[in-house]
Amino acid sequence: MSVASDSPVHSSSSDDLAAFLETELDSDSDSSSESFPIEEAAEDAAEVSNHRLKRRKLDHLETVDKDEIEEVASGIKFHEDEVTRMRDIDMKMLQSQRKLCLVLDLDHTLLNSTVLRDLRPEEEYLKSLTHSLQDVVLGQEKAVLILDDTENAWPSHKDNLIVIERYHFFASSCKQFDHRFQSLSQLKSDESEPDGALATVLKVLKQTHSLFFEDGGEDLSGRDVRSLLKQVRKEILKGCKVVFSRVFPTKSQAEDHPLWRVAEGLGATCATEVDESVTHVVAMDVGTEKVRWAIREKKFVVHRGWLDAANYLWKKQPEENFGLEQLKKQGAEEKSDDAPLEK
Repeated sequence: MSVASDSPVHSSSSDDLAAFLETELDSDSDSSSESFPIEEAAEDAAEVSNHRLKRRKLDHLETVDKDEIEEVASGIKFHEDEVTRMRDIDMKMLQSQRKLCLVLDLDHTLLNSTVLRDLRPEEEYLKSLTHSLQDVVLGQEKAVLILDDTENAWPSHKDNLIVIERYHFFASSCKQFDHRFQSLSQLKSDESEPDGALATVLKVLKQTHSLFFEDGGEDLSGRDVRSLLKQVRKEILKGCKVVFSRVFPTKSQAEDHPLWRVAEGLGATCATEVDESVTHVVAMDVGTEKVRWAIREKKFVVHRGWLDAANYLWKKQPEENFGLEQLKKQGAEEKSDDAPLEK
């Protein structure tokens, strides 16, 4: 930023500015005391000094290079060079302290909120618990981890993102996202401290931090949390070979489907045909040829929820919890919920 060369604000030190003002005040007081009574001189000196200071501030604002700094409604927009400089400084400081940056989403990640009128009868007890009712990131991208329940909020930083399972405490939140199960508040419960989503993600954060700072070396310029996150994820389903059966639209390219990419990102090998090396068949219907083959060969048969859970929880899930019989049972329950009540 450029300012007038004779402006004291251009000084490289705040001490210089303080000295300048003190000198100006002293000189005003000395010259004024020769012609006026002491009290009047002091008042006039203060007024003159205040006027001069305001004038200098105004001159300073008028000489700012508008191409370098721009006032916007949401605050100040910095030039890319300045942002880079600040990121470099911040990166050195963080690395010296063996720290990384964490951008933490709140709603549906750490907390969940609702308005009182949306409380269900089973949630009314919460009213008595009065204590419970009372994007520029300057860090370098290679050292920033983002925790959020919404991937779409970070289109340019997906490799920095840890997507966490959405937190639904209130029934109204479940309804908002069309989840047909009782909320945690209705169950008078909360997520598991040792095995819940936050506990799982904390393990991922610690593992990534440990990998970033392992060996205790001083030069960390080559470390990047984005590649480390991919490394951690590929351990989740390492050794699994997955074949999909009637999960993707018939005319679509299987390799381009998001679920295929999720499985590969978790370290699994994906294929379109079965063979002896296949470990899991992911299907939505028990009557397919691939499912029958898997049953004969004693392979795991699971529905897509097995992959979704591993993706959100960063941990391989027990296959028995995601069998097709559970999927069929869930479908029957949903139909029952949708059925009209008898008169």
